[in-house]
Amino acid sequence: MNSRAADRTKMLLAAFALAVLFVFFVLAVPDSAGRILFSKWGRFVSMILVLFGFLLRVYWRALSSLAFWSLLIGFMALHTVAIGYFYYAGGGIPFVLVGIFGGAEIVAFAVLVYWILGIEPRLRHKKKNGSLGAPGERL
Repeated sequence: MNSRAADRTKMLLAAFALAVLFVFFVLAVPDSAGRILFSKWGRFVSMILVLFGFLLRVYWRALSSLAFWSLLIGFMALHTVAIGYFYYAGGGIPFVLVGIFGGAEIVAFAVLVYWILGIEPRLRHKKKNGSLGAPGERL
């Protein structure tokens, strides 16, 4: 089995395991806990965690910079206050708008970090020889 087939097999196994966990979670979570997790505040916290995790992933090499951390904390505080108002004042933000706002926030943060620190986001990691590699190739 070549490495590409092994990667696909691992991906399929991971997707199957995730689907099984999701079904177990939906069936096993009591109604009271489900109301908390799927409430507007549960959606708000999950949106913040996904945004924060993605920004940490694409700026992994900048984590040692104090200036980066100050920008990230300030940006996340602004996000929490601005978006949190919609969750506090009403029922939250519709799911479609979450994707639009999330994408716009990621672009705004990338522009801010590049403008102030000159650091670009890394969506794909480069190999040692400087190439990005072929699609599907392990990096």
